[in-house]
Amino acid sequence: MLHLVEDDADTPAHYGAQAAILAEAIGATLLHLAARFDEGRFPDAIQHVTVDGALVPSGLVWSERLSGRPLSIANSAAELVSRAAGAEVVVPVHPGTDGGIEAANALATLAARNCVPVRRYRVVRDDGLTRIIERPDGAHGMARTITQARQDRFGRWSWDAPRIQPGLEGQRVAAAVGAATAALTPTPAAGLRIALIGRAADQRDAYPATLAALADAAEAQSIDLNLICVSPHDLSDANAREALTAFDGVVLPGGADMTRVPGQIAAAKYAWASSVPVVGLCLGMQSMATAIARLALHTDEIGLMEAEPHVRIPSFVPIGADACAPRVHRLGRQPLEVTPGSRLDAILGAQRYILCNHRYRLNPELAAPLAAAGVHIVARDTSEQIADAIEAPGHPFFIGMQGHPELSSAAGMPHPLLSAFMLAAAARIR
Repeated sequence: MLHLVEDDADTPAHYGAQAAILAEAIGATLLHLAARFDEGRFPDAIQHVTVDGALVPSGLVWSERLSGRPLSIANSAAELVSRAAGAEVVVPVHPGTDGGIEAANALATLAARNCVPVRRYRVVRDDGLTRIIERPDGAHGMARTITQARQDRFGRWSWDAPRIQPGLEGQRVAAAVGAATAALTPTPAAGLRIALIGRAADQRDAYPATLAALADAAEAQSIDLNLICVSPHDLSDANAREALTAFDGVVLPGGADMTRVPGQIAAAKYAWASSVPVVGLCLGMQSMATAIARLALHTDEIGLMEAEPHVRIPSFVPIGADACAPRVHRLGRQPLEVTPGSRLDAILGAQRYILCNHRYRLNPELAAPLAAAGVHIVARDTSEQIADAIEAPGHPFFIGMQGHPELSSAAGMPHPLLSAFMLAAAARIR
């Protein structure tokens, strides 16, 4: 059967979220149509990366978080309908982003031609409650609520399914609801102030994974997290100390908007000089390495080629054999070679992989200056050509990964790097 969930929300963070909840409630698989976003407004709209290396709308992180399974991809409407012929398939329909109701109608028509039954739903929002309502079959049918959900202050969803029939399926849903609800009520500890160097609108509306993953990490340690977004566009070397001095830790997130880089570099310099715990995720690691390279070589003429194509000393260069080779886009789950005895080695344990989405790598010529300053490469890819993580042993916590640990996190299962960061930040206030 094919289940179509129509949702008017046009922000990337909401794309597929309610469809994911429905899929989990009825034990179905979520598949999705092609989606379009205003990437001028939302640079990180399509930045969620799957295990097998597909870039998809960032809101589909909720499907992986709720189900605990990698996203399943359909390459065409025909394949989607074919899969619905033999299983329960849920498809999100967002009129503002994926072709509108016309696309949904075309999919329903294709399903009918192939004798695949279709159910259609719409999403209704009211006073903080988001409901999925099944459309009535006929003119006199009654609409019924299938699920209802809320977001916590970090954007994470909890839901219940009031109209699921009793029985084994109802028991499974009730158990899932109980687990989701319990996960949102941590035991408070001392308040911890963390600066996330990113605009609140970008984190909440475009790329919700970082907020959720940081909440997972704090919750696992029973830390009462006070997470505040600080716009990188408002930071510079001149004001970073004043802007960040009240915080116990700094997070430098990933992202596709290179205008964030100068502010991230300023934040990294501040955290380095002030011994404030800092963690960098993908672009954040690049900003950390660039900040230390500038300090080590006593020049600001060092920068990311992605942000400054003609910079005199590039800190990150395109992945490829040489300058003439085609640029490589490194995507999907990649294995790590971690330096034995490093702090990261102890943190990661058996989790020796990272989800990647990047085209640039650390300039090998900067490895020695970074090491002289106290920052070492502690993880590489299997070819040993790409630096996948850096750390500073002499700093309370200064670790960056050339990947996205936030995408491998869920309530009750935080990524170990983010848990270690939370503990390091909490140690400052004890």
